[in-house]
Amino acid sequence: MSTDISRRTFLKGSLAVGGLTIAVSMGPLGTRLLNASQDPQALKVFNPSIWYKITPDNILTTVIGSSEMGQGAHSALSMILADELEVDWKQVRTQQGPAAKEFINPFFKLQITVGSSSVRAFYDTLRQAGAAGRSMLVQAAAARWKVPESECSAELGKVKHGKSGRSLTYGQICLDAAKLSVPKSAPLKKESEFRYIGKVLPRLDIPAKVSGKAVFGLDVDLPDLHYAVIARPPAYGAKPIYFDEKAAEKVKGVVKVASIPMGIAVCARTLQAAWQGRDALKVKWDQGTHPQMDNNFIEKTFMEDLDKPGSKAAGSGDAAKALAGASQKVKATYYVPFVAHATMEPMNCTAELHRSGHQGSM
Repeated sequence: MSTDISRRTFLKGSLAVGGLTIAVSMGPLGTRLLNASQDPQALKVFNPSIWYKITPDNILTTVIGSSEMGQGAHSALSMILADELEVDWKQVRTQQGPAAKEFINPFFKLQITVGSSSVRAFYDTLRQAGAAGRSMLVQAAAARWKVPESECSAELGKVKHGKSGRSLTYGQICLDAAKLSVPKSAPLKKESEFRYIGKVLPRLDIPAKVSGKAVFGLDVDLPDLHYAVIARPPAYGAKPIYFDEKAAEKVKGVVKVASIPMGIAVCARTLQAAWQGRDALKVKWDQGTHPQMDNNFIEKTFMEDLDKPGSKAAGSGDAAKALAGASQKVKATYYVPFVAHATMEPMNCTAELHRSGHQGSM
């Protein structure tokens, strides 16, 4: 996947409306914050990703690189930004970030959403980004009023001047803040000052999902879009012994049949044609690498493994001695079924091919 194309398209849309946009550059020495609002050259030099923007309509839009799969990642990460920025939660909107190296999870060195790691991985970075934006907005308001910054404070999407009682919304001063340099180290809130972090708030993704306005992977539509479906093996590690590729290709609309590591893919101009082509394959599979695998086999294997030495992560005391000397012993065995760790909805993705000269990217 060409992250340059995705990022360029994304930045073009993100910066179309003027405002304060804080960028984060990920590098081997850590993260670096910069103001991406009015400086395309800075974007080019540092290849930053965009975490949020504040626009003149007084809206904070967060851009989250982690996938929202129902676990609340978009809302949780937005809460961190909104808290440090001192933004009213009602003013917060969110959008999915593009596939880009700047969104790489530092724990796994991949742009991946897994292991309940999104908050842990980006917590410090997002707090720093939010605090920097808050500091810049206060600086912008103080400059407009010609008063010391120490007399100003941020609160729920506004900067207030304590002595005069004046206030300005973030939307009113975001263009001024967009011209400022990002502070290297802005003061973070104390935990006692948190508004949102650790609290229960209405999730940002729920209204669109309830109303049917949410766009999911299967909703994506592009010009000349083709569809690919996969004939998957019925047993673990099973490989095809035979399949009728020509019969599948005779189905009207089928473009290509291709063997892949986990089955056989059929690509067609319509989803219905792809399904029909898959059915026409009439695949015969071998028994797979574990033909004996069923619940009884798994249960027997696990019970046998309980008697084998395991890896020791830590040790304290003498459990065997304590159990042997116990006046009362309770023993129980619990079984759970062997089930797939899989999504409820059909797994899907959309790839868009771009050609430039002799290179192709997706």
